[in-house]
Amino acid sequence: MLSGIWDEKEVAYYENPEKRILIVIYDKKGDEIAGVVTLMAKFFLVEGNATELAYSLDNTILIQKRTPLFKGSFIGVVTDPTYIEYTPRNLINETAELYNKLDERNAEIMRKTGDYNISLISLEFAGDKTKELFGEPLALPAMVVRKPGPKTVMETPVGNVVLGIDLKGETVKEDMKSFAVTIISGDKTRLITHLIVEGFILNGTPSLIFDGKNEFTHLDEPNRQATDLQSYDPELEPLSLPLRRFVPGSDVFVNLDSLNEKLFANIAGIKQGKETELVSEVLSKKDIKSLGELATKLEEFTSEDDKYYAARAIRICKLLDETYPGVFNGAVEPNELLAPWMKRIGRVALIDLSGIDKRIAKGIIYSVLTILYKKLKEESSGDETRIVVALEDRGGDGEYIDKETNALIKLCSSYGMGICLRTPSESNVDTDLFTNATARVKCINEKEVSVHLQTKNPYRVKLRPPLSAE
Repeated sequence: MLSGIWDEKEVAYYENPEKRILIVIYDKKGDEIAGVVTLMAKFFLVEGNATELAYSLDNTILIQKRTPLFKGSFIGVVTDPTYIEYTPRNLINETAELYNKLDERNAEIMRKTGDYNISLISLEFAGDKTKELFGEPLALPAMVVRKPGPKTVMETPVGNVVLGIDLKGETVKEDMKSFAVTIISGDKTRLITHLIVEGFILNGTPSLIFDGKNEFTHLDEPNRQATDLQSYDPELEPLSLPLRRFVPGSDVFVNLDSLNEKLFANIAGIKQGKETELVSEVLSKKDIKSLGELATKLEEFTSEDDKYYAARAIRICKLLDETYPGVFNGAVEPNELLAPWMKRIGRVALIDLSGIDKRIAKGIIYSVLTILYKKLKEESSGDETRIVVALEDRGGDGEYIDKETNALIKLCSSYGMGICLRTPSESNVDTDLFTNATARVKCINEKEVSVHLQTKNPYRVKLRPPLSAE
């Protein structure tokens, strides 16, 4: 039906014989389609006044048209927008799901017509009058806009993170700057992390989550269980977040350029010695992109006196390459992590570390943070938070966050990286990082926390349900 550019994204409208409209907004990585936002709409010709009906239902569009040749109105129902990773099969499956959801919306609006003394005619039976809607280009963009009425969460004032309600039952909103460096401690840290990330995303700041337990895999689905959101804030409603999954060895890597001798030894599970010294020396002088290339350079540039140790280092490289295929053979593009989805909403980059050896996971975290640090430092823009990174210290034993990673986190926080660090206990946190934290959140239980901000006295919050699925 129509294609073009909307908010710097390609958008296309497709129509089937039943006059259902499929709207697809493309998220591209270069010339490749990384993901799409999809929604589906269906319109009816109205006989009567449908204004009150339109205001009684969510995601409803009312279009009234007055021209010398036509006077009438159309009402449409629209599904919630959903972001999916793009494959032809995913798009086919999602279209089928939208079709079913739209059937539910159609049944709902038809049940309501008797209450308002109006009749609705599906457009496939409206004859030439169908052209009065689909022949009007100005009507088409309305299909991606929600009906008038209570504001959606995406329209809340820029900069606020909605946490829940206080002991008086009042909504708690904090400026997102308050969570620039956040330490979250306790056993049940997932929900408050979800809410802080959600707040940044909905205010246009991309988020990066290192997910070691498959805790955040459903952020791209609306939270259908959140039936009491309005009791926390009348502006809240379930929605899906734009999300892209990054798979180790395919989308994210242990970047050899970021490793020093100690880090390489730690990842390889060996002690520092002549072998790691040779590896570090070669990495510092050559632009090495893979373990195979590293092995070749070790053989070419090692002196005769060091051939024995070089041979051992080469065997280590080959063993790592065989054990973790592809993991050491690339580097993530920082713009893939820093790019927002649209001007008013960010995107979640989810790095799945579940099932990954903890040494490899640590290497991936360090490599990604190093690449982001270089990019953020290069494009430093004052106090603006360019991305918020959520990661977990599983017990202060350096499993994910050792001294080198802590030092890197502190550097990153100086150049526009927000930090959301989860830990069982505040005593595990690096002293300097703890001192510079803008917020400390202590989890009393899964749904109640104590919030300590630099600018306020501590207070307790009953956490709201997340907008996206848990």
